[in-house]
Amino acid sequence: IFFIDEIGEHLCNLHGVRFIGKLQKYCLVSNVGVFTDSGNRNTPTLIVDFQNIVDVHLLIGSFYRIAGEVVSGSPITVKAAIVKNVDGIDLQMYKEAVILRRKHL
Repeated sequence: IFFIDEIGEHLCNLHGVRFIGKLQKYCLVSNVGVFTDSGNRNTPTLIVDFQNIVDVHLLIGSFYRIAGEVVSGSPITVKAAIVKNVDGIDLQMYKEAVILRRKHL
C-alpha cells in the first residue's frame, strides 16, 4: 500500500501497487485519469490507465482504491487492474492506519 507521492520515489523497486486517490481529471477518449492524494492542487499527481477496466463508472472528485502495475516512463503511469469506489473513507484515518501498519511489519 502506497501513497501517491511515494510511487514516483520508489519506482525502481515497484511492479504492482495499491493506493487510494481522488480522481481530478478523466479523459474518456484515452481512458486515462489523473489522481491526487487529496483535493489540494499542490499535491503530487499520478496518471492511471483504465484500458483494462470495463463497466466502471468514474466520477471526478470521487475517491478510488486502485491496484495495478507501474509503467515506467515520463510521466509515471499505473495500469489499473482493480478499481473500487471508496467515497466516504476518512482519508486521514486511512493514512494513519497505513503508517501504523508499516511500523509493525
